[in-house]
Amino acid sequence: MDENAEKKQEIFIDSNIFLYSYSTHKLAKRCNRFLLEIEEGKFKGFISPIVVDEVLYKSIVAEVMTKKNIPLKDISSYIKSNPSVLKTLKNPYEIVEDILSKENIDVLDSSKNLGKITYFVKNYTLLPSDALIAAACNGNGITKIATFDKDFERVDFLEIIKP
Repeated sequence: MDENAEKKQEIFIDSNIFLYSYSTHKLAKRCNRFLLEIEEGKFKGFISPIVVDEVLYKSIVAEVMTKKNIPLKDISSYIKSNPSVLKTLKNPYEIVEDILSKENIDVLDSSKNLGKITYFVKNYTLLPSDALIAAACNGNGITKIATFDKDFERVDFLEIIKP
């Protein structure tokens, strides 16, 4: 049997897919269905540490905003002035633990691609976080990305999958 016939389609999963899936956003059901297909083995999913960072940070921001009724523009200074608020949170940590425990999702070692960040920022006009994701995909031979981020449309070697 052909070895490639057995290989699952490899897809990098951007942070917005997870953030929508854990929300009440109109895209939540689509993202949940996509993540279920990954867990069931239809695809092989990949993330990088930057995805974990983005999901954790944005989940912290959302919960602090909700619990403390703090405007977005003041969140960072509020947390820095009140770091103990991080001990009171629950959802952000559960979300990240859930992501990291999912079947068929591997975390890529993106450190080997760090030296390419400036190339991807300059040549694909990406912000640094997205440049790290593009570099990780490129360095690991991943050609598909599940995302709703239009910035990745400028990356010619990535096919965008919108669940």
